[in-house]
Amino acid sequence: MRKRTPTRRNLNNLLYKSITKFPSTKSDDSPTITESPLEADFCYHLEFDKEVIQYEAQPLCFEYWYDDAIHYYTADFEVFYEGHSCYYEIKFENDILRDKDFYLIFEAQKKAAIELGKDLLLITDEFILKPNRYENLCLLYKHSKADIQTDYLVLVAEGLKREGVLMISELLRGDTYSSDFQQIYKNIWDQTLITDLETEILSVHSLIRLNG
Repeated sequence: MRKRTPTRRNLNNLLYKSITKFPSTKSDDSPTITESPLEADFCYHLEFDKEVIQYEAQPLCFEYWYDDAIHYYTADFEVFYEGHSCYYEIKFENDILRDKDFYLIFEAQKKAAIELGKDLLLITDEFILKPNRYENLCLLYKHSKADIQTDYLVLVAEGLKREGVLMISELLRGDTYSSDFQQIYKNIWDQTLITDLETEILSVHSLIRLNG
């Protein structure tokens, strides 16, 4: 049988209502076109993760052996880290539960990926849409492209060096309230500042500290 040449899926011409575009900064394909909104939501995590150098949606397919036949699989993402990359499959938990063969097929795909020198990881909506963290990442990403105002960052850093931890409200100036808020969000996104993204939605009451 003639071997198939690995290719990338082109989602541009598909008419699925679920096709979504994400304004990525870590992908050569910008906007990144994903097959579902959940995959686009995963991009917020990839963008925020400092260990992620680059990512690609719908990378080259590869073949795997299942049920005595060769099949072809395209991961939802290939994510590049320092010195290696791995594949990611994005799924809703409910979709997995409805597919009795999912894990058998997934393990066959994972085995083939490992033979190529890469891992294949399963990420579900329980991680991607985790309450508070997901909303905070969406909020922070809106301010991720803001220009850094060095003078204000120095002011914030000096206050945090003195106090260790401060509420955001303690660093907001009356005449530049909105701009200061944007700068704090920008620096949390860049991880110059650290706050708890898991417990509650970011607000003036959120505590922040310097990263290192």
